[in-house]
Amino acid sequence: MFEKLGHNKTDEIIDTFNKYRGLLSYYTDDLVLKRTNMEQNINEEDEEKIKTYKQMEENEENGNYEAHLQSKIFEGVLVKCAKEIFGDKTAITPTSEYDDWVNATDMVLEAKNENGKIARIAIDATFCKNTLNIQRKNEKILDDVEHLNEKGPKEKFCLKYFSSPMDENRTREFKFIPRVILGAYSGDFKTILEEVKTERPILTSVFLKMIKSQLENQFILALRVNGEKMDLEKQKKYKRGLSKNIVDNIKSIYPLSQDVVDGGWDEDNLENLFALFEKNETLFSMRRLSIPEYALLLSNIKEAWKWTKNELVAITDETKKNNLDKMTLIENNEVVQKLESHIESERVLKHRPIFA
Repeated sequence: MFEKLGHNKTDEIIDTFNKYRGLLSYYTDDLVLKRTNMEQNINEEDEEKIKTYKQMEENEENGNYEAHLQSKIFEGVLVKCAKEIFGDKTAITPTSEYDDWVNATDMVLEAKNENGKIARIAIDATFCKNTLNIQRKNEKILDDVEHLNEKGPKEKFCLKYFSSPMDENRTREFKFIPRVILGAYSGDFKTILEEVKTERPILTSVFLKMIKSQLENQFILALRVNGEKMDLEKQKKYKRGLSKNIVDNIKSIYPLSQDVVDGGWDEDNLENLFALFEKNETLFSMRRLSIPEYALLLSNIKEAWKWTKNELVAITDETKKNNLDKMTLIENNEVVQKLESHIESERVLKHRPIFA
């Protein structure tokens, strides 16, 4: 593949690879090993899809090979240090090569909520020189949410070949799993690598905030698009045979989702919105009130959001109680501040026509 790049570019890539050779081996061996069982299940048609996606990337200009290698190492770090980063009751499992290339999911974070349900979050881990690539990926996910009940986008929220340690390690398909980006700056690579190797590192909180922010984006957009497509106000047939109370409960969710956006993502509004959805969650399984794909995605986002929110509260309380100096360290940490500064900018929903 290097022939097209020219001598100087080839030397640059080889030098970069040698620079990270040790870290690649140390952090990605576990990742490769854990993928082995899933790889055996990929059929011939999907093998061809993987080759196509690889060819597409090979044909693109690769101007930042170093960030590419950093992303691979970051994937390995998250898998190898999962419990140190997100706690003993969580699991981070790499996906199959198919779900990596075709469905843009590097790994899946799993944890059990208090209600016994498993929260699953598909993660695309990346390092880049600036936030443009992260923003592009976020926009792509939101575009897929808007067209969820169409064939292509629907597949993007599936894990076709995944072995869950919380589901007897059997490889099967998981549908409508929310997907988020865990992204960071290439220039902060060394600092982040050091931070995530410590127990309950200070970056855990910002990773959780990034996940929570994106889940909220997707939840509100999924609610609004579902409501627009069902058009409950105009299509009377969807109301036939339903009590006024049921219809009013469902209808009240949509303006509240708009209030969240208009109100600057106020936490109380968000709490009320998720609580209202959970109270009426069974109603969303009714085809007259919801498109099935959106109902399933909303339920899965809700479970993932509950775990993320509760974990953030627990970390904050624990840190304040046991180590006030660490809280100061979090607040004054330059890398954390840079990452957190982009959480608000990821609130892209206010720029979308559906919220105008």
